[in-house]
Amino acid sequence: MLRYATLLLGLTLPLAASAGPVVTIGDGQVQGVADTSAAIFRNIPYAAPPVGGLRWRPPQPAVKWSGARDATQFGPACPQPPNSPVMMVGPVGASSEDCLTLNVWKPAAARNGDNLPVMVWIHGGGFFTGSGSEQQFDGAPYVSRGVVFVTINYRLGRLGFFAHPALDAENPSEPHGNYGLMDQIAALKWVRSNIASFGGDPASVTVFGESAGGISILDLMASPSAQGLFQKAIIESGTFAPQMRDIAAAETLGREFAKAHDADGPGAAAALRALPVETVAPAKPVAMDELGRIQAMSAPMIDGKTLAENVFTTFAKGRQAKVPLLIGSNGLEALVWLFLPNGKMATVPILPVDPALVLARLGPDKDRVVSHYSERFGGDMAKMAPAIAADMLVGAGTNFVADKTAASGQATYQYSFETAPAPLRDVTFGAPHGAEIPYVFGVLDRLRNVGPQTTEADRALSATMIDYWTAFAKTGNPNGPGRPSWPAHGAGGAVLAVTGKGPVVASGPADPIMTLFQQRLADLLAKSP
Repeated sequence: MLRYATLLLGLTLPLAASAGPVVTIGDGQVQGVADTSAAIFRNIPYAAPPVGGLRWRPPQPAVKWSGARDATQFGPACPQPPNSPVMMVGPVGASSEDCLTLNVWKPAAARNGDNLPVMVWIHGGGFFTGSGSEQQFDGAPYVSRGVVFVTINYRLGRLGFFAHPALDAENPSEPHGNYGLMDQIAALKWVRSNIASFGGDPASVTVFGESAGGISILDLMASPSAQGLFQKAIIESGTFAPQMRDIAAAETLGREFAKAHDADGPGAAAALRALPVETVAPAKPVAMDELGRIQAMSAPMIDGKTLAENVFTTFAKGRQAKVPLLIGSNGLEALVWLFLPNGKMATVPILPVDPALVLARLGPDKDRVVSHYSERFGGDMAKMAPAIAADMLVGAGTNFVADKTAASGQATYQYSFETAPAPLRDVTFGAPHGAEIPYVFGVLDRLRNVGPQTTEADRALSATMIDYWTAFAKTGNPNGPGRPSWPAHGAGGAVLAVTGKGPVVASGPADPIMTLFQQRLADLLAKSP
């Protein structure tokens, strides 16, 4: 569930300094930077630093300050393993446990009372890497379309998703385990309380994210604690297979970690909090086995409070937040693209793509599935295996969620992303995980030094996607003049196929193999906690 890598070139330059706009919020004043079109306010605390006794506690209110807080520079990322090709994530700069901050972009002239739509981006990175200040997450295209745009940090890895009986026993009435998800909820509460000061409408908030960020949106729609904090949702590549651990399983992993660091005896809670942050979230390159352990612990869990049940069960039962939903996935979600140290690009698996393993998972349906994909890929199993894995483990979940929200009466718009930026086309045969991000944020031209030049068709497609996303944030409907009509997902199964030649509406009889994969998902869900 890793989000694609980026070592984007042609980085965003800071806005030209002006008088430094000042906005008053609940905790004090913040002074940002602006040019004639936009103002940015960075590193605004939405919660107290989760350090010392607040490590592995729900986020607490931010500490008020006096005077105008400097909001001109991004704050540190939350602790995470360092950047490397293995991590598939671009540079995020310094990190610190004191990282619960957010960043706000607004139109320069926006004022309290303007009631502009708000979009809150939740970054991906497998729940153990990434930050809201990554250079590709540029709010400028949305601000230019009349949106107030927000990115956030949230606790990651073992600091964000961790359970141990001693921690749980300290404050039995509190939720436990899903601290990163609780952070996201706290950030949304901050938005509700403060965004009007930036010209935003707290009653028109769209949450959106990709990969772990998309999973987060799914979780927020299912969480009782997040209800009413947003009015629309966009999920990009966030519907991975439905297994979810419960808090008991998380506690088992937590005790294994504690024992390995002599912190599992009497006073385990204090001993765990006394561990150096580098022990919990390594600051140096890690071996693959340690990376695997971090990944295994870095995911939301069923804790009985923040998440009461498997989120797919929530959608199956129609208990999710009843808000308009825009949802989609990419054709090759089993592969992710990244930059290599030599500046070139490659695609690597993030899901099992070994043909033997993929075929083994198909069981008695193997011949039927292989025959279906052979028509698309000419029998090339090296291409068929990633496509099958992507549809089985992500695409089917996207269809499942879209079907359930549409059946609940929610306006639902589904897309299938089927292209990739020009510099990536030499190393992929489809749209790998994360391929939509440069289009969604209008940063295609920052790839210009790493391969074939971005085409005008790509730029036009990017503008169209941003227009769809913005219109949805404003009205709950992505449609508008100057772009193909996008019908709501419903009985006809309408899906917007985003191709290199532009968006095309696809509908008609359900794909029998995708229907098979959806049934497998339902069967797996029946066995899940």
